[in-house]
Amino acid sequence: MSLKKILRILIPEEIRLFLWRITPRFSGVKTYVMRNPSPVREIQEIDNIFIIREIDAGDEVELRRFHLERGYDAYNRKVKARLEGEEWTALAVVDTSNNSIAYLAWIVSKPVPYAEEFGAHLGNGSFLLKDGYCAKTYRHRGLHTRMEQERINYCVRNNAKEIYIQIMTSNLRGIDSVERNGYSFFNTRTMIEWSAFNIYRELRSFLKHPFRKVVS
Repeated sequence: MSLKKILRILIPEEIRLFLWRITPRFSGVKTYVMRNPSPVREIQEIDNIFIIREIDAGDEVELRRFHLERGYDAYNRKVKARLEGEEWTALAVVDTSNNSIAYLAWIVSKPVPYAEEFGAHLGNGSFLLKDGYCAKTYRHRGLHTRMEQERINYCVRNNAKEIYIQIMTSNLRGIDSVERNGYSFFNTRTMIEWSAFNIYRELRSFLKHPFRKVVS
């Protein structure tokens, strides 16, 4: 039995969650860019029970339900702030049989401090694709591939000149995927994630301006 499994048995979940929230974590993040993007013509087929549409504050009930598996208070920490502004657009794959959100992904279309910290200057045809997540019960059904295509086409329809996307340096399959989709390497930065204070930022920028309010 691995040490991780042993600790899960010995340490109560409440304590593990508390430690996870109060402990800052550091990771490498790669940013890629696709310049002068073209629309994706060969679209991944998905089950006809699914539709793809924009999500807004009127979908709060389903958004909250979707984020239950994403960790402690994920909706309040992330989604509410994004929906309050015009910078973030949410696209979702929705299961029409029960109105559940199966896959949710975000597009940032206007300047935001988070993107600036990574050198991505948005606006005037620049977009950042962020946080694609598939609910566990809907995985391995082609939704991730389809959503990546949908997001590129959304940007192209809105006169995209360049599209940025980020991937963890440890996610080798994800890196391979974005490179095959036509993205080019832009930069690598270190990220700090500190859940207790709702911090998810580029490390050097955080150390320089630790109290800046950044919606991420």
